[in-house]
Amino acid sequence: VNMDNGLEFLAGSAHGRAAVYEYCSTVFKMPPDETFIGVTAKILPHREAYAAETGNQKMQDGVKELKEYADSEEGSDQNMLLDMLNSQFTTLFLLGDASIASCESVYRSPDRMMKQKTWEEVMTDYHIGSFKLTASFKEQEDHIAAELMFMEEM
Repeated sequence: VNMDNGLEFLAGSAHGRAAVYEYCSTVFKMPPDETFIGVTAKILPHREAYAAETGNQKMQDGVKELKEYADSEEGSDQNMLLDMLNSQFTTLFLLGDASIASCESVYRSPDRMMKQKTWEEVMTDYHIGSFKLTASFKEQEDHIAAELMFMEEM
C-alpha cells in the first residue's frame, strides 16, 4: 500500500466523518429550514467516495438513498419540500408517545425520564473530551444533536 495514498485516505475519511456528524446533528437538532436545502448534495460526493472505497454494501445503500433525496430537492418547490420535511421531523421527534426520544437519558430510561444516570455518563464524556455546548444550543445536553456535535469534534 502506498503510504501517501493511505494518509490521504485517512485524512479524507476523518474530514468526511466530521461532515457526516455535522450533517446528522443538523438533521436532528430542529426542523429543517431553507439553509438545509442543498446540504445533502454537498456532502454526497464525499460519502459516495467513502462508500465505494470501503465496499460496504449497507453504506452504499445509504448513500443511494441520500442521492435519491438530494436529486428530489432539485426542481422541487422549496416551500412544499420544507413543509414535508417539517412534518416528518415533527412526527418523528415531537409527537408524544409515538415519537422517538431525542435525548439519550429519555431513550434509555425505562420510565422515559430526563437527566438520569445516562445523562451523567454523557456529561462525564463531554468533560473528558473538553467539549462544551454553545450558549445558543437550547436542548438538553444529551440530545442526539449535541452528542453528534461531540462526535464531530472527536
